Amino acid sequence: MIIMMLDSNLRKNHASLAGISISSLTVVCAIIEEGSVTRAAKRLNLSQPAASQALKHLRIVFKDPLVKRRNGNLIPTERAIAIHAIASRVLKEIANLTISPESFEPQTLSESFVIGVQNGVAPGLVQTAISELNRLAPASRVTVQHLEPDFDFTRALSTNMMDVAIGEWTAASPHLRTMLVFEDDMVCMMDANNPLGDHPLSQSDYQEARHLIVSERKSLVRDADECPPQAANPVADRNVMTDNHFYAPFMLQNSDLVLTAARRFARYFAEILPLKITECPVRNPRVRVYQIWHHRNEHTLSQRWLRNVIAGAV
Repeated sequence: MIIMMLDSNLRKNHASLAGISISSLTVVCAIIEEGSVTRAAKRLNLSQPAASQALKHLRIVFKDPLVKRRNGNLIPTERAIAIHAIASRVLKEIANLTISPESFEPQTLSESFVIGVQNGVAPGLVQTAISELNRLAPASRVTVQHLEPDFDFTRALSTNMMDVAIGEWTAASPHLRTMLVFEDDMVCMMDANNPLGDHPLSQSDYQEARHLIVSERKSLVRDADECPPQAANPVADRNVMTDNHFYAPFMLQNSDLVLTAARRFARYFAEILPLKITECPVRNPRVRVYQIWHHRNEHTLSQRWLRNVIAGAV
């Protein structure tokens, strides 16, 4: 009796799996990622009716609507999110089976990479990495997602909604892997006409200056509360605060404000804005930026290549 029941279950599972093809999973994953049947079809070089038919078929197979329309976009159901996490990983692994390390050619890739970047991480690094990815793998699609400090990147990486996270975090899960991308020291930024930049900045000058403070903690542009006690401004109500890293350099223009920031961040904006950089007279912790990924992508060729491009962008 038990053997007959097991045999019956196996036949049912086989029948269910028989209705799922690699092509239909590819289409549905694209629809979930794009939030649109039209955009998914265009990305996969399919007709819209063909993409709609694949969605209709898997709705029947999984007994779930998979996506629901809201404000003009298709929003995945909870079941669809779970399916996408598994299916996208399986599809990447299947694609990887067809590529040997010797024959790996980035220009033939047609993958969708999702890179999460912490607010304030050196924009020059991101710009260079994206430029290289577009140049070397023109058929691939790259999405850069802005991440707040409290973003749950562990969940995003574990559910395959993101390939790599870049930021000051360290891996909090044994299933995640990390690579140090760069270390950086802190400098002072100010308007090009600020007289404080005409000579080496002293500790007393730094203490008495009006500071532009980015309120977000654990970021590359540090909150004054994170600086050593001797760096704190004794006249705190003279400071200016913002919660946006990328507004901060623009706010320095035509002002007497001083911004303490990572050197790479400062250099990037000093090249495009009339700003000057001077050494910080107080000691700040060095910035360490990592890229983090899930261990299942450790040996996937396309993922290894992606991480190498990011590391090389420094």
